Amino acid sequence: MNPLYPDVKASEALRLHEGNKTKASKQMREWLYEDHKLLLDITAPYITGIIAHALSRAEKMSMNEGVETAEQQRDPLDKLVNTGGGKLGKEVLRSYASQQTARFGLEATSGVPPLRKKAASQKHIDTIHLLAAKAKNKAFNPNND
Repeated sequence: MNPLYPDVKASEALRLHEGNKTKASKQMREWLYEDHKLLLDITAPYITGIIAHALSRAEKMSMNEGVETAEQQRDPLDKLVNTGGGKLGKEVLRSYASQQTARFGLEATSGVPPLRKKAASQKHIDTIHLLAAKAKNKAFNPNND
């Protein structure tokens, strides 16, 4: 394994495509299919993890062959949500997937009844008028606190 070989090929790809990294990346991928030495040199530092990943996936698939029929009968959202006895996560996902979910700015068209407006109390109205009068007086007389 020559650690400089992938660097030389990467430099060559960049030179061929005048520094364009996207085109150089495509060139490197094409070379990987043709040049197995380049492929082995690039993947050498990661090969242990790649093999471990492949073995764990194969092991899971062989263990889950009999379990899949039971999982196919369950709600598909159960696979996405670790409910742990609670249903909050499932309800949140269901609200996103529902056609009746209110969308920001489009609440009137979502089929969800709009929130009703509450009438302001007289005390609230009096407070607003008092604040407005104070602000108006302050604007005319800036020295008076």
